[in-house]
Amino acid sequence: MFLIKLKQGKLKFDILRKNFSIVLFFLLIVSLILFLNKGALSQSLFDNFFSSNKGKIKIVIDPGHGGLDKGLMFPSESYESNIVLSLAKMISNKLDKQFDVFLTRNDDYASDIIERSGFSNNINPELFISIHVEKNKIKSCNMSILYFNGDSTNNNSCSQQDNKKIAEAFKVSIAEHLNMKVSIKEAPVLILKTVCAPSILIEISYSNNPSDKYLMDVSNGICKGIFSIF
Repeated sequence: MFLIKLKQGKLKFDILRKNFSIVLFFLLIVSLILFLNKGALSQSLFDNFFSSNKGKIKIVIDPGHGGLDKGLMFPSESYESNIVLSLAKMISNKLDKQFDVFLTRNDDYASDIIERSGFSNNINPELFISIHVEKNKIKSCNMSILYFNGDSTNNNSCSQQDNKKIAEAFKVSIAEHLNMKVSIKEAPVLILKTVCAPSILIEISYSNNPSDKYLMDVSNGICKGIFSIF
């Protein structure tokens, strides 16, 4: 009887030892992944491992103007309101599988700043991006300008430094993807002051009708910026 109990005790000890070894091995693997977190492969493995426990990040894209407010007019009667709407839809389609993407307007209709910011604040996104087009008089210069809200007295839920870091991430991604100069400016933009979320305004500079290829390249650059911060 004593020998049976001894064997049973030894068996339980062996099981506990094996379980402890498995847990220790798992912790070592997780520690290694965290240690190599800067690497793209390890980050991907880490994200995939925990993806089942993490909800989709919410992003609001705000195509400026709309309705009677056409914004700038380009040759061939192409309007800013239509250009930014096309660009916003391109971005949304590219991000749809990884993020929950919302547009402040899905068609050519009017929507004022209060409606846009209210729409975004109800969603409570992790990122808000307003898109506009600047008409550049210098024909050879295709420049994108990123604005972020630097007013610390507004209702924005993140700090000035957070918005600056976001703007810098987008600057790098767009500059690398489009091989163009990108500048960052602080500006008390009203839409950014009324949105309670990390937010930036991207103003794409163009001297002529933006081609579909150009808009596709810009959308890829913006998506790279989003992936770089999430």
